[in-house]
Amino acid sequence: MNAANTSAFTRLNSVLGWALMGVVCLSPLPVASNRPIFWMLWTALIGLIAAIYLVMTLSIDPNRKSRSMDHIWIWGLALLVPFVGLVQILPWFNIPVLAQGVELTRATLSVDPNRTTYGILRILGYIAFFVLCLEVLSQQRRAERLAWVVFIAICAYALFALASLLMLDDFALWGDKEQYQGAATGTFINRNSLATFLGMGMCLGLGLTLNRSYQKRIRDPYGRHRGLIPDMNQLLLFISIGIIGLALLYTQSRLGLMASVVGLVVCYMGFHRKQGNSIGRAFLVVVILGVVGGLLALFVYEAQVLDRALFIERNAETRFALYASMIKATFEHPFFGIGLDAFEPAFQQIHDQSVQSGRRWDLGHSTYLTNWMEMGLFFGSVPVLIGVLVLRNLVRLIRSRATQFVFPVIGLSALVVAALHSTMDFSLEIAANTYLLLFLLALGLARRNDISESGQLN
Repeated sequence: MNAANTSAFTRLNSVLGWALMGVVCLSPLPVASNRPIFWMLWTALIGLIAAIYLVMTLSIDPNRKSRSMDHIWIWGLALLVPFVGLVQILPWFNIPVLAQGVELTRATLSVDPNRTTYGILRILGYIAFFVLCLEVLSQQRRAERLAWVVFIAICAYALFALASLLMLDDFALWGDKEQYQGAATGTFINRNSLATFLGMGMCLGLGLTLNRSYQKRIRDPYGRHRGLIPDMNQLLLFISIGIIGLALLYTQSRLGLMASVVGLVVCYMGFHRKQGNSIGRAFLVVVILGVVGGLLALFVYEAQVLDRALFIERNAETRFALYASMIKATFEHPFFGIGLDAFEPAFQQIHDQSVQSGRRWDLGHSTYLTNWMEMGLFFGSVPVLIGVLVLRNLVRLIRSRATQFVFPVIGLSALVVAALHSTMDFSLEIAANTYLLLFLLALGLARRNDISESGQLN
């Protein structure tokens, strides 16, 4: 590739990078884009961006190898999800259905083909977003700049969540707050979904902060200026992480708090391991900070998180009844499921009084069980397999890189937060959380092995 083409790709990827960063930063604003109208708009925008990028790429250099091809097994495997959705909506079947005591039949595997069609478009939008992120985050300086902007945006959302709860009388942008009164929800509807968003944001902030300190030590190995001038930037970063952590506590999300703590430990321990520090010492620091942070949380928050943890059995019976119904439905349709995104209409037909029939169950409160119920045991396991592949690749990158390992560590810790919280919640079924996770994973996976000292890479 000649210098002119390289410069053209640099400009193109810079513009694309800011556009994708805008999706990550703005998607939480309209109720975390947890409405069809919002995520369809984002999907349409991403599709338009992808089309323009493809045309521009072909016009600049038709022979250029796409950087996303390095991870074709990840996003290629993800294409199985919309593929099975397509199979579910094709009218090739004659399936018996019992509706109000009358024997009927349906022609599709999906109990709601319209919802499944929308689900196909949504997943294709996610895949396109991930592929585009792999393209533009290949340059270290660009990736760092966009990562900092995303972290600042997450901090702003945390500040709004705290302000709306503590200063604006539990204010909500979308109108009257019918649920989770007294808990921070910010621009989200569900406190647990906000907790996942904030937890991934804390992992991003901690990784960037540790990397900044690490780079400073490399530039000044003997510490000639250390301790002479207070590093106010470092102090501001820890304050920002603390603000996000405080907002996380005010969500009152038990599992969200636990998953976030585990993710932060993974980030901290992974970073210190790469720096050659003692794992035992790092573990001791984690324990001390955990104890101090826990005591401070109880003092500031009046032990409400602990109170919810002690009385977890209040909701356990209903939750486990929900899971039992989902598992039963999965084994009744083990091969292709009941239809992508068709959980709500299907569950209305099968649930009983054990899961509170008067309550609207529009989501399954376990992304893993929901996937198996909607797509069957094999295709429903595809997201899990993708997660395992991503985890393996991130660990390999962390082990192999002597420098520039910060983003794989951040990606790994964010994946831990999302994977743990998804066991008993639906945070990754919220578009804003999915965009953030895909951005952080692409940030960690993007190839940077040919970066020059000047940073001039498209």
